[in-house]
Amino acid sequence: MIFKISPAALSAVLLVLPTAQGFGVSSSNVVSNTNMLHTPRAFIPNLRHTSTVLFETEGELSEEEPVAEEAVAEEEAEEPVDDEAETIKKEIVELENTLKNKNREINNIEKLGEQYTEAGYARKVAEMESINRSRKASAADGKTTARAGVLSKFLPIVDELKRLTELHEGDEFAGKYKALSSDFNGAMGTMGVAEFTLGEGEFADATRVSVVVEEHSETIVKGSVIAVIEGSTGYEIEGNVMRPVDAVVSLGPEPAEEEESAGDAEASEE
Repeated sequence: MIFKISPAALSAVLLVLPTAQGFGVSSSNVVSNTNMLHTPRAFIPNLRHTSTVLFETEGELSEEEPVAEEAVAEEEAEEPVDDEAETIKKEIVELENTLKNKNREINNIEKLGEQYTEAGYARKVAEMESINRSRKASAADGKTTARAGVLSKFLPIVDELKRLTELHEGDEFAGKYKALSSDFNGAMGTMGVAEFTLGEGEFADATRVSVVVEEHSETIVKGSVIAVIEGSTGYEIEGNVMRPVDAVVSLGPEPAEEEESAGDAEASEE
């Protein structure tokens, strides 16, 4: 342990300390030991617990005090440098954000300026025309689809008039059914209803063909029409199918023949 003590205080301590406790210091030898006050360190070894007491003069401590003060001054000088660096970093971040915002504002202004140029005006006109065409096409499709849905409910009547006309063909009294059927079909035609059918070998589109039977065929490829069911007629309005055609669709060649041909080929190889 290091104690900072003045010469006067040291003398007072030496006078008070008893000699019987093993310190080996008495009031009689205070004067003779005054040279201790001028030595850098004085040791009193005869302590009861074998501890060592170290005394230093004011002169020696005064030489070390400036060193400690300089270290504290250096630490205090380093702190402002760190604060200044943090301040600069914050300013850089703020400037970068400001730059991004300014660039965004410039882009918005340029886009607004393009709208009032000749090219911007022409582009806007083209966009509006495209929107109008799309709306008209959607409206037309919607009307056609709605019309097809309503008129499809009258198709059973058309079929019944057609069946009665064919059933009573040649009967004078039933001739009025033929006229009624013709007038009804004419009215349907004025509203855009048209009949359609499919030929042999045509692709069986699921929206236009109702598959009644599927058969294997050596001449018709798979997924194509073999024949239309007798009496079946399809109806549509501007591409919107009201009722598909009933047809027989091909499954392609029979697989049994392919297996037999494969077995014959293996036998020939053996």
